[in-house]
Amino acid sequence: MDTKQVKKDFYFLLRNHEKSVDTDIEELKDAYIRFKTISPDVLKKIIKNAPKPTEIKINTFGAFLFGSFQSTYGELNKHNSPLYYGSVGSVDKSSRQLWVQTENGGRGENGGRGESGENRLVWINKGIQFEKSYFFLRKDLKGLSRGDIEIIKKKRKVCSVFITKHSKHYEIKNFNPDDLDIPDENKDDVNKRKILKVDNSFTFFVLVLLVLVTLYFVFRTEKNKTK
Repeated sequence: MDTKQVKKDFYFLLRNHEKSVDTDIEELKDAYIRFKTISPDVLKKIIKNAPKPTEIKINTFGAFLFGSFQSTYGELNKHNSPLYYGSVGSVDKSSRQLWVQTENGGRGENGGRGESGENRLVWINKGIQFEKSYFFLRKDLKGLSRGDIEIIKKKRKVCSVFITKHSKHYEIKNFNPDDLDIPDENKDDVNKRKILKVDNSFTFFVLVLLVLVTLYFVFRTEKNKTK
């Protein structure tokens, strides 16, 4: 083990603690992969002596590094917190399906795109047999696709919904999924349809023009034959 490299990777991830663990930045991905191969006991010693961010967010490098070092997780135990789950030194003892609203779509349960927009919900401890589910959503309860909302509605009788503030989770009491805003049509899809409509109109115009030109030459040819 290269201790210098481990510390270098740690401080690199720490500086980028707000970035998603699903980042496309190659340097961060490489450091993250290397860091996960090191013994948790070794990593704990490094992390415990390091300055902790004032707030850690779900699905970020901050949660990965510091998620298991909190004294409290709000209104649930640590094993059902997505801040703790998958973090350095964590032990998987979750007793609920944990669904997280991510910032980067296309990784959702329904295969990427819902009826409108990209799915944002990700089942992070997929494979667990418990039917009951915890959903961790944005504070404003926005940004979900139609497909995401359908998932929540199907589980309305066996789920609880939480928002996360200051690295702690708080349940939304008397949550009703019918109150969620159904999103407008995805702008990209609308724009694509507009472009397609223009393309189709142009194609139709060209075809009509070709037919008229062809008829014109046929008419001229027939007229010349009769002379």
